[in-house]
Order: sequence, then C-alpha cells, then structure tokens
Amino acid sequence: MAYQLRPFRDYDEHDVLNLFAYDTTNLTAGQIQVPKGVLVKIATGWKNYDSGAILGGGIDFIGSAGTLAPNNVVSQRFGVIAKVVAATTGETPVGMMLYDVRDVDENGELLKYKPRKAAEMQAVIPGQAVPVVTRGVFLVQGVLGTPAAGGTAYAGLTGQITASTGTHPISNVAIGKFLGAADTNGETLVKLAL
Repeated sequence: MAYQLRPFRDYDEHDVLNLFAYDTTNLTAGQIQVPKGVLVKIATGWKNYDSGAILGGGIDFIGSAGTLAPNNVVSQRFGVIAKVVAATTGETPVGMMLYDVRDVDENGELLKYKPRKAAEMQAVIPGQAVPVVTRGVFLVQGVLGTPAAGGTAYAGLTGQITASTGTHPISNVAIGKFLGAADTNGETLVKLAL
C-alpha cells in the first residue's frame, strides 16, 4: 500500500511555510508526481535576493508559458528559488507537503495551462511554492511499521512516516506522536510537531 495523506487534517495556517518549491531537477518532465504527505527537508535555503536585479527577491524564471519561443515575446513564468526535497533516513525534515507536485493531469495535459484544475487537484506546478506544514494533526495511510497510541512517529526512508527508530548507526528522527494504532484501512492519526 502506498503512503498517502488523507483528507482529515487539523492545522493552523500560521504553521504553513509557503516559501519553498519542490526540487524536480532529477525528475523527467511529463512524469513529475510527488505526492502530498511527503516529509521534506531544505535543499536550497530561502533568500531575499536573486541573481537577476530585474526580479525583486526570492523568485526566478521557471520557463516559457508556451511550447514555442517566438521572436520579441517575453512569456516567462515565475517560480521560487528556495527548494525542498524528500527527507531520507537520519535527516530532520522541515515539514510535510500539503499538496502534490505535478506537471500533468490524469489525461497527460500540462497543468501550467490549467491553473484552476491544478488548484482543484490540490497540486502545484513544479517551480511554484508548495505549502509545507510544520505541525498539526493528520490522518495518514500506509505508515511503515506498527504504530501504537502514544508512540513516537519518526521520519524514515524517503519522506515517509514510520514507527521504527531506525537501525544502527543511522537513527530515524522523531517528528511527533501517533494518536492511535492503524485501523483496518491502514490509516493512522499522527500529531506532527516539527
């Protein structure tokens, strides 16, 4: 069963970071699908400036809005410079993604042409800021190991929540508490506290 963030969520908007894009440089265009619920760490820190004096601060050009580059036309899309990636075993995550990162919809059509559909799918387009939550209560499916009520939740493998402390010499990092054991659907209530 795949790891998933379920619809039940209880968090404060003050605990959401909207400053980072997911780093998709190692992913193939047309196949970018990073699911919501992934625990992420900072790859490129936020800064209040960029290399281009034209752009203000913390933003970057992420490519043309079209497929062709006609002469004398500037049609760039804006994105953020600061990036996050999935946290792996032994790394401390900054938070958990609340939206998917996708470049195409279920029909293979580019979401950069359909921002409303991306919003309806709770997805962000690569290069745009993805909401990252640092604390709250979330229902997740597919937690690794056997979670127990009151047990410690850890970040393990690649961006997943686990009940395991890890194996020597690399220990998993504690990220919160389980508020119950997994039910028959494999869903567990987790209190995230980063």
